[in-house]
Amino acid sequence: MAFIDLQNRAMLGKLPEGFDRWDLADKDGWSLAHEAAKYGTLPEGFDGWDLADKSGRTVRQVADMREALNSGRVLGIIRKRD
Repeated sequence: MAFIDLQNRAMLGKLPEGFDRWDLADKDGWSLAHEAAKYGTLPEGFDGWDLADKSGRTVRQVADMREALNSGRVLGIIRKRD
């Protein structure tokens, strides 16, 4: 299966049960885990929070930003990074 297909499945939360290749990434290091975190579709028990893309952005940071955007706390997250 092509990476873009896996990326789309990660976005939709449609990867096969037991999928464990969250480290698969594009040329910029944006992994399937980053994509799933962006859309809130990481599975329960996911443990790759420290996986980082080439710019150093971790899966945890992507998930935190998603949560902040959904709760209106965006400015607080941005200020923490400064």
